[in-house]
Amino acid sequence: MPRGSSAYRTVAAEITTAWLVAIPSLPGVNDPSTTIELFFTDFPSDIVYGGKMYLPSPVELVAPKVSKDMERGTGSVALCNLTNEFSGYAKNYRIQDSQIIVTHAVKNGDAWLGLVSFVGVMDAPTIAEEKISVKIASGRSVATLLPRTLY
Repeated sequence: MPRGSSAYRTVAAEITTAWLVAIPSLPGVNDPSTTIELFFTDFPSDIVYGGKMYLPSPVELVAPKVSKDMERGTGSVALCNLTNEFSGYAKNYRIQDSQIIVTHAVKNGDAWLGLVSFVGVMDAPTIAEEKISVKIASGRSVATLLPRTLY
């Protein structure tokens, strides 16, 4: 038996949500001063949020989680069914160490209201025929920034 009343279930069924993935600055490989912005959503149509147009793309999202011992976890984001144009971005722009912002948005009338769920850094992409995926982490730890000593 459901815990919510029938009135609650009726209203809850009408709630529309979407994940918004923003990559605000991808620097060029040959010219780091040249940057592009990319915006994707798992919603089936375009979304305008914060003055930016989010393009529909099947998004597979696994948000990073922090363990009980406060060890930082990693997550992943995969964009599926992209055109060759976006695959070309992976060759011409430096994805690794670029910022990624993941927002969970709820539709309120004609507008979208969002709450930033995660801001992190992307690792090098894995490019497959059907998707481009990256591991994401909440910044870099000192252990990954310092060069390792060889014995």
